[in-house]
Amino acid sequence: MTLAVEISSRNDAAGRVAAVVRLVGDLDGKTASDAQRSLAILAESAPPTVVFDLERLKFLDSSGITVLLASRIALRKRGGTVFLSNPSRQVRRVLDVVQALPGVKIFGSMQEFDAYLAKVQGEEPTEGE
Repeated sequence: MTLAVEISSRNDAAGRVAAVVRLVGDLDGKTASDAQRSLAILAESAPPTVVFDLERLKFLDSSGITVLLASRIALRKRGGTVFLSNPSRQVRRVLDVVQALPGVKIFGSMQEFDAYLAKVQGEEPTEGE
């Protein structure tokens, strides 16, 4: 299988931009280097918040975990915060078993992520966010 890395942006309730990285396919030894290159470019732009949307990630192995960790480290060095969202049951299980990303909050959906951001900013989420 292949991997597509789709990077977009969205505004949070306060109007700040968050980068959304959708991983589609398999993040494994065959696709890790391509993913790493795409994510290195993202880290250089230093977005304040990055959400990895894992809804369409079908498979994750140790190479993929290494990519996620390296991305988190690179983004944190530039002051960014990383979140995970929408992991499938099997991907969530891998993350839970290996506890690969300590300190990274995992959200069940983008709506849950938006509600979290609104809560930490003392605001109510608006409809459709």
